[in-house]
Amino acid sequence: ATSPPLGEAENAPAAPPPPPSAAKEHPKASQEATDDVLLSNGVVSDENSDVEGERRSAASRSAHLHLPASAAKASSAARSMAASARSKLAQGGRRVLSPLAHAASGVSGKASKKEKAGPTTSPSSADSVDADAEVSSSEGGMDPLTSVTSAAGSLTSGLTSSLASASSSIGSLLFSSQTSTTSSIDAADMSPGDSRAAEEAAATIAEAEAEAAAAAEVLRQVTAQQRMHILEDLVQHRRSDWNYLKAMHEGSNYWLNVALLREQQVMQHLGEKQSIRRGAQFFYLGIGLGRLIGESTHPELLAMDCCQLLEELEFYFSSSTVQGMPFPLDYREVLLSLCDILALIYSKLVGDNSSSENLNLFQAIIRFDERIKQLPTIARLRPSPITLADRHASMSRLAHSFIALVAACYALLLSSPVHATYNIGLGKSDITGPAAEVVMMGFAVTSESTAGILSRLYARAYLIEDPDTSERVMFVHCDLHSVMQLVHQEVLAELATKYSGVYTEQNVVLHATHTHAGPGGTAGYFLYDVSILGFISENFDKIVSGIMDAIDEAHNSVESGTIRWNKGTVEKGGKNRSPDAYLANPEAERALYDSDIDTVMRALHFYSSAGKLRGVLAFYPVHPTSLTEENLLISGDNKGYAEFLLEDELDDVIVGIGIANAGDVSPNLIDNGDGTFSGEGNTSIESAEIMGQRQYDTLSTLINATSELIEGSIVAKLSYVDMSNVTLNGVKSTTADPYANGTCPAVVGENFAAGTEDGRGLGWFTEGDLEANPLFVALGATIKDTPQWVQDCQNANKVPLLATGLMEPTPWTPSILPVQIVKLGQFAIAVTSFEVTTMAGRRIRTTVKEALADAGVTEVELAAISNAYVQYMTTREEYLIQDYEGASTLFGPNQLAAVQQELARVAASVVDSSVELDVGPTPLQLDRDSMLNFQTGVVLDTAPSGGFSSVRTQPSSSYAIGSMASAIFAGAHPKNALTLVTSFCDVEKLGSDGSYTTVMTDAHWDLRYHWERYLVAESKNTCEWNIRSGGRTSVAGTYRFVHRGYSKNLFGTLTAYEGISNTFTVTA
Repeated sequence: ATSPPLGEAENAPAAPPPPPSAAKEHPKASQEATDDVLLSNGVVSDENSDVEGERRSAASRSAHLHLPASAAKASSAARSMAASARSKLAQGGRRVLSPLAHAASGVSGKASKKEKAGPTTSPSSADSVDADAEVSSSEGGMDPLTSVTSAAGSLTSGLTSSLASASSSIGSLLFSSQTSTTSSIDAADMSPGDSRAAEEAAATIAEAEAEAAAAAEVLRQVTAQQRMHILEDLVQHRRSDWNYLKAMHEGSNYWLNVALLREQQVMQHLGEKQSIRRGAQFFYLGIGLGRLIGESTHPELLAMDCCQLLEELEFYFSSSTVQGMPFPLDYREVLLSLCDILALIYSKLVGDNSSSENLNLFQAIIRFDERIKQLPTIARLRPSPITLADRHASMSRLAHSFIALVAACYALLLSSPVHATYNIGLGKSDITGPAAEVVMMGFAVTSESTAGILSRLYARAYLIEDPDTSERVMFVHCDLHSVMQLVHQEVLAELATKYSGVYTEQNVVLHATHTHAGPGGTAGYFLYDVSILGFISENFDKIVSGIMDAIDEAHNSVESGTIRWNKGTVEKGGKNRSPDAYLANPEAERALYDSDIDTVMRALHFYSSAGKLRGVLAFYPVHPTSLTEENLLISGDNKGYAEFLLEDELDDVIVGIGIANAGDVSPNLIDNGDGTFSGEGNTSIESAEIMGQRQYDTLSTLINATSELIEGSIVAKLSYVDMSNVTLNGVKSTTADPYANGTCPAVVGENFAAGTEDGRGLGWFTEGDLEANPLFVALGATIKDTPQWVQDCQNANKVPLLATGLMEPTPWTPSILPVQIVKLGQFAIAVTSFEVTTMAGRRIRTTVKEALADAGVTEVELAAISNAYVQYMTTREEYLIQDYEGASTLFGPNQLAAVQQELARVAASVVDSSVELDVGPTPLQLDRDSMLNFQTGVVLDTAPSGGFSSVRTQPSSSYAIGSMASAIFAGAHPKNALTLVTSFCDVEKLGSDGSYTTVMTDAHWDLRYHWERYLVAESKNTCEWNIRSGGRTSVAGTYRFVHRGYSKNLFGTLTAYEGISNTFTVTA
């Protein structure tokens, strides 16, 4: 997880560049190889040497003209310069064209032949050919582009003597106040338009000189040591591009084969379109870059290869070539990627730190930054007519393009507001609630009452601060069914007291994984607490205090670092449990996707400034319902298992796996044929492990895979919305559908009571049944009649069960809900309070991505079930089917459209801070003191004659790896020790010195804690160790179990106790 040292990452050559005294001449290969080198689809002849003097003479007239010119106007000059460089290189017997580059040269060669023969009909080259003809005519047949060779010679001469002196020379050229006189032929043949252009160019030069002088004065205040820190920081941030290229490059044949693949083959090779787009940027430059990496160690050779690469770059982005590509490429991004790689190569050649001492190089950086920002995109690549003055400017600019391109990378770091370094803090705290006799939240089965711990639940806090603006985001990932709105409000209240003005509802996200194996009773709203038998204050307080502890730890662990992101596919990671509803979505929309579930995991990776991985926050859309309603052990389910595996494997790294659009996605892949699904394991725990292992496998791969650096501003915005009364903009109601443009008061449909394939509800209901059950209609009406207008608003397909939003005096479900957007550079997170179905989530991502495009956002993830919980959100089409998910979409068929609209409204303020965001109405604040709890508490504990620390059943004397070890203690009720004991069961190993060391706590997935009531007030506390084959802790040795807790007497006094089992051995 730690980035390798710079020299190791770059495969830097052991020997530094040759000193000036050792590099007087271009190194030559054997002369016998000259005849074998083919260039520009032809054989090199002695003509190259015959015209060398003439070209040098021509170049002397133009080497000091520095007129501004666009990159588009330089394309033909790039081809000419590269050809000249190749000719010069060929004289030394060195092959410079790769297989892929032959195609580029072929095109260039054809263009040259057409120039001699006359105008071409190719639309991509017509303008440049016309310009060539014009110049040739005006100069008596002598093409001034031939002077490029001398300019290249001047450049390479400077590089050969010393790279640092070349940098100084280029800096002087770029900012020189001198101008050379053109030949009499040039002056005589210049048209009035050319003269005016030259005058304008001269004025531009003067302006540039003034700017350069000012820039130079600023740079003189920057010490050489500071400049070196800047260069080192750049190389650190660009290391991933280098690692990616190095990992993918396997020689010219590899690049050629990949480049020739058809679109479908490329997609299979890379897996998904985002990788294709990024990978193609390297594929079509790969062979040339391969030469730069593998062979160019001498500055002069490096410069010439760069010249060739510029020609290939122009070729691959000419209009005719782009049309033949299976997918479009981003010209500017590719060029900047080239700059990145050149910067890394350049860093290898200046190991003596001369780059930081060279002030002229930094002057060139500042000047060239303005030029790089104006480079054309694909849409503007076709050159416009080029005047004579433009030609001289292009030649001069291109002659120094190697140094300038490298300098541009540094310039982007120095002057661009986009940055990639953030202040990052991480924290983790236990939020495991009562481990006995509290009903779990999720399946709404009152018999599913906690009776032990399979794995503990945690809050994991990720703090990101923008160092430029001090804007912060505190994202807290919780192993909970849901973060109820009351929890959100309580945490915000405590944050306001402790960190006034720092953390608010705007920049805090409380997200839940949606495990169904955690204690409930934290909502305060009747519908969500009724199956739990009331409001459980102990659980509520534990969750709030744990979240605050995680936030405190993140706040106090801030250090500078970077964030990266990537994504990958989870194979067999879920199954759509409502396929009939999914099929109701438009066919054209479904055709855009390969599956009826989203299989992509997106991950954010948090690194220290030294490159050490500190934390990972991932999202994957699958329900954590591998553990069925028969399970009584607290657990994070499949997501909790994946988190455990990674955190156990990666020391001191915090890993959270959140939930996205998993509303209709089950982890149970076996269809039982009776409307229910089952997991793939022999037990539900095994099923959780299987699905968790798949998420672990993907995330583990992503952690070690190439990733994209997060760069840009940090922004978070939130607005509260009354979801029962949203009017859709631009949508009109009709006579047939008077409620087509709005949402409705919350109503639960009858099919909500049918449950899902992961856990069925009442047997009287069936998903998708649109017929009303008269008994339950009457029952619902007795509780609260649903007005006809509300029924009409909700749509005739939905049979009302309970009008939860109309209950009095307090509604049974919340209606004023938060919508939030978090922008982390180019990566955004859309935050909602609903369980979002697959297609609904896709629509949200599309909406938010389009709304944030102007802010540079290229990827959007969905953090569902955050800041509150109000059941489901389907598409309108899915809603009409009225499966469980549609019946649980409370605010009517337009709920999704309303959320999309409100997220877009929030996004507008994220893009432009001057757009005022209405925070909206204040959510209902419930009175905790008025809430009821019908669950039993602990009156007192009693113990057998041996006391609370006694062992009822000792472990066996020996266990083989692969078996289950256990011990049963007397103990007391675990509710007594909710905040006092961090682990009810430990496994300790005997050391060679006779002391014991704790090797496992009950936070470990393989050490399970079971509780059982015995008689009236006694307890049985069982510690059980699954000595897993291949497990990290499954090591031969001598061990013992330790159980800790607190007993309670009749007066309420708590007394600590500790029970220790006999020792036992583990054998291989």
